[in-house]
Amino acid sequence: KKKYLLLRTHHAKGKWRKLNTSLNDSYKADEQSALLKQMEELQVADEKGNYKTTWKIIHDISGKKRKCSPKVKKRDGSAPSGDKDLLAEWREYFCALLNNDNGLSLSDLPPPAKKDLPISTDPPTCDETRKAIQAMNSNKAAGLDWAITAEALQGGGEVTLDIIHKFCVEVFTTSAPPKQWITNIIVPLPKKGDLS
Repeated sequence: KKKYLLLRTHHAKGKWRKLNTSLNDSYKADEQSALLKQMEELQVADEKGNYKTTWKIIHDISGKKRKCSPKVKKRDGSAPSGDKDLLAEWREYFCALLNNDNGLSLSDLPPPAKKDLPISTDPPTCDETRKAIQAMNSNKAAGLDWAITAEALQGGGEVTLDIIHKFCVEVFTTSAPPKQWITNIIVPLPKKGDLS
């Protein structure tokens, strides 16, 4: 192209067009062979059941860009400097959220009942455990003990009921619940608008 621009002859222009066409054809052939190679890799990954690689190749072929997870900003609008800073910000946020001073004073609270209500403080019975298991919602995500779903507990029969009941009675009497019962996972779900 530089020669054509310098010489501007009919012969140089023809040669430039010929070389340009050859370059474009070569580029298309390379692009086609790269696409065929990706398609073969896609088929192999799919046959092996490697879905992560399968979807990565599909996104590469389609040109879709993955969105980066939104960064969480501090309340002052700045970005946290690291994981410790982020955890401190989350701790502060949830302390403020859960320890909310709603303006009520102790004098605003109703007086205690004159006599105790007839609420049993005995360990849970097997029947109460059965009712609690049956009342669990199905098709919901399990907690930190991800392998134990409501369906597994409900379909486990009397053997599972007996194990769960003994476990609940032990937790009730010792007041020592397992770590999974008192631990939460916080998953920020972005909504419309500013995702930070």
